[in-house]
Amino acid sequence: MVAIRPWLALPGLLVAALVATVWILITFAPRSNSANVTLGDRALALEIADTPELRSRGLAGRSSIPENGGMLFLFEEPHRHTFWMKDMLISIDIIWIRDETIVSILHRVRPELGTPDERLARYIPPEPVDRVIELRAGRAEELGLSSGQKIDISLP
Repeated sequence: MVAIRPWLALPGLLVAALVATVWILITFAPRSNSANVTLGDRALALEIADTPELRSRGLAGRSSIPENGGMLFLFEEPHRHTFWMKDMLISIDIIWIRDETIVSILHRVRPELGTPDERLARYIPPEPVDRVIELRAGRAEELGLSSGQKIDISLP
């Protein structure tokens, strides 16, 4: 009769658990969710919204935006993407971008607190864009941004 020694399997089980843990951490670890963007002569660290869920949420519910912060919305294809101020608490500047060139800027877009969704204003760029940046209201003017200006976007 062979004696069963369960403790001999312990090293193998520990190695298997370690390998599984490393795989889970690599597969599901949050990726860097910010981009370095140079607007004018200023470098900004912008949160990235590159999924339908992140783009839908945007900056809603925030009570402030850091001076050198904001959000960069990334789209797979250029399109006249529609934005609105649903659940926004603060005013923002919306910068429409195509191929790292500013197409247009909406300055000081105000929240519409208490307005039913169906009555919220919709904001659409004048031409198809593949990126949109939202900054705190007045920041685009402070940075001297204008249509036709090139910007530098470094994604993670």
